[in-house]
Amino acid sequence: MPETFTALGYTANQSGRSLRSGRTSTVALVMPIQTARTQSGETFFLNVCNGLQETLLGHGLDLVILPFGSAVGQEQFLRDVVDRRVADANVLADTQRADPRVDYLLAQRVPFVSLGRTQGEGYPWLDLDFAGVAA
Repeated sequence: MPETFTALGYTANQSGRSLRSGRTSTVALVMPIQTARTQSGETFFLNVCNGLQETLLGHGLDLVILPFGSAVGQEQFLRDVVDRRVADANVLADTQRADPRVDYLLAQRVPFVSLGRTQGEGYPWLDLDFAGVAA
C-alpha cells in the first residue's frame, strides 16, 4: 500500500478483500451451547478458543465462534455455515461417534478438524488420550 494511503489512515475493508480473493481469512469454531458441559460452566472451550486464536493470529487468520443451540440441528447448522461461506475452515466441537458432519465436510472438500474422533478415516482430528489418563 502506498505511503500516502497509510498517512491518510486508510485501511482496506476486509469484506472487500474477501469478495476479491474468495477467502475470509477466518476459521470457525462450530460449538454447541446446549450440552451438559457448557451448561454446567465448563471452561474447556474457553481454553481451546484461546489456544486456537493465538495460533491462528500467527498465521494472519481470525477465529470466529459460531455457537448453536437446540433450535437447529448440528448438521443443518453446519450446512448453513458452509453454504454462506462464513469461514475458510471449521473446527467441529462435540463430535459424535457417527457424525454426518464429518462426511459432509469431506464431500464438500471444506478444510476442517474435529475435536474428537468419529467413525471413518481420512480427516484430521484432535482427541484426548483417555486410555493414557486411565493408565
